[in-house]
Parts: sequence; C-alpha cells; structure tokens
Amino acid sequence: MDKYLFLKMKNWHLFLMWVVLGKISSYSICLGLIALSTYLLWIISIAYYGALKLKINEGVSWLTFKLSIISMGGTFALFSLHEVIAFPAYRVIEWPAIILCNLSFLWLLIVTGKVYHRLVEGQEQMNFFTYIKYISLFVVFIIGVWFIQPKINEIDFKSS
Repeated sequence: MDKYLFLKMKNWHLFLMWVVLGKISSYSICLGLIALSTYLLWIISIAYYGALKLKINEGVSWLTFKLSIISMGGTFALFSLHEVIAFPAYRVIEWPAIILCNLSFLWLLIVTGKVYHRLVEGQEQMNFFTYIKYISLFVVFIIGVWFIQPKINEIDFKSS
C-alpha cells in the first residue's frame, strides 16, 4: 500500500468514501469506525507528511501530537469496548474521556492547519482567523475537502 494514499486521492474520492460509508454506518458500527478512521488518517497524513516535506522540527510539539493520536485511539477503543462489554467504571470515566478526546482532536486540527498553511501558503505566521478558517475546513470536511485536497494534490511529496 502506498504511504501517500490519502494525499494522492482526488477530492471526490474522499467525499464519496466518507458520505457512502457515513450513510451505511447507520446500519453497522464497523463501517462507521472505518469512515471515522479514514477521516483521521487523512488529517494525520497531511500533518505528518507535510511536516516531513517541510522538515519541521520546531514550532510544533510532535510529542503532544503523537500523544493526542494515542489518547484519541484509546478513547475510541474505550467507547467501542463499552458497546461490547458493559463495565461499571464506565460512567466515572465517560466525561473525562470525552473531554480528552475533544481536546486531542482540536490539537490535531491546529497542528494540521499549521502544517497545511506552511505547505500551501508558504508562510510561517498564522493569525487567529487563519486558525479558525483551517479548523473549520477540516471539521466540516464535506465542504473542506473540496478546498483542501486539490491543493494537496499539487504538492509533490515524493521529493521530500
């Protein structure tokens, strides 16, 4: 499998994959997890391979980036495990896990927006409204994929 798979896909491929899997996911939790994981892998691949191409080591805390990926994975595993096996301590850790997952997701979006801005715009500095713009485009991916993915397709990642 090509490691740049999500970066080389066309915007309509990603759109159809998410919409079709998202629609069918109401019938199967497994398909919902596949749709969610493809969305997260798309975001993570933009940040990771973009940072490799730009040779970014400073300005972005990659340790917290990796920890946020791990915490999101653990939270999703916890929620999936709760669907299969009911355990009494779930109610105690439910809200802290949700808050941790949301903060981790926000950090992923901030880092991805910062790397995407440096890749596409070529600028180091971002103001608050630029952060909001990129976070909005990544969160509302049904609209954002039409703006983000064509610019990603123009970048040659293999030369990094």
